[in-house]
Amino acid sequence: MIDKYQAYQILDDNWSGKIDTDLEIIQTEGFEATKQVDPNMVIKKKDNKEVEVQEGWAGHILPFELVQKVHLSDMLESINTKTERMYEIASSYQELYDLISDDDKTIDAINAEEDKFVNDEVLKKVKEINDEIKCGATFEENSLEDILVKVADLIMEEKKLRSVLNKEKKELHIKTKELIESFTDDQVIELLKQKWIETLVSDLEKLPYGVIRDLTTKVLYLSKKYVVTYSDIENQIRETEKQLIPLIDELEGNKYDMEGLKLLKMLLGGSKDA
Repeated sequence: MIDKYQAYQILDDNWSGKIDTDLEIIQTEGFEATKQVDPNMVIKKKDNKEVEVQEGWAGHILPFELVQKVHLSDMLESINTKTERMYEIASSYQELYDLISDDDKTIDAINAEEDKFVNDEVLKKVKEINDEIKCGATFEENSLEDILVKVADLIMEEKKLRSVLNKEKKELHIKTKELIESFTDDQVIELLKQKWIETLVSDLEKLPYGVIRDLTTKVLYLSKKYVVTYSDIENQIRETEKQLIPLIDELEGNKYDMEGLKLLKMLLGGSKDA
C-alpha cells in the first residue's frame, strides 16, 4: 500500500546534501575531519553595517544536537526542564494579568499599552506592599496587591532561572565541543550510524502511519457520507408509501383520473380493490 516512490524520495532527501556530503568530506579531508569543530559564523548588524562574527562553534560533520542527545542527555534534560519552566512563568504572567480589573490596569506596574507588567515598577510597588504587611496589613486572595506579590515572585524566579539557564547552555556548548574533539573512532562511527542510517530508517518507518491516516480519513468520510444506509432509505420509502395511499383515497376526479390513481395505489402497495 506504500508508494515506493515516496520511500525513494526519502532516501534521496537523506542522501543528497547530507550523507554524500559527509562522505566526500571524509574522503577528501580524512576521518579526523569527523572530530573537527568550526567557528559558527553569523551575520549581525554593527554600526548600521552587516558584519560576520563568530557565535560559538559547530560540528564539521557531527551535529552538536546529536552529540548532546546521545552523550550529554542529562545536561540537555536539565536545560529543557528549565526552558519549559520559563514558558510556564510567561503563561502565569498572563493568567495573573487577566485577573486585574480594567480600573487597576492604569497603575505604573502595567505598561502604557496595558498588555503586560513593568518588572521594575512591580518590584517597587511590592516593596511598599511588604512594608504594609509588616505593619499588620492583610490583602484578599487575587486582590491587586496579592497579584503583584505573586508577579514579583515570578519575576525573581525568572531572573534567577534565566541566569542559570544561560550558564548551563554555555557549559553544554563548550562540553560538546570538547567531546567531539576527544571522540574515539568507534564513538564517531556510532554517531554517524545515527546521523545517516537511523534517521533514514525512522523517516521510512513513518510511511505506514501516513497510509493508515489516509485510509482512516477516507473511511471516516465514507461513514459520514453514507450515514443514512440503503436499508434506512428503503424503510423511509415504505413509510412514505403507507402515508401516501390513504391520501390518494381522498382525491376526486373523472373516470380516467380515478383509474390512474387506482394504478398508482397498486404500485405503492395498495390492494386492487381499495
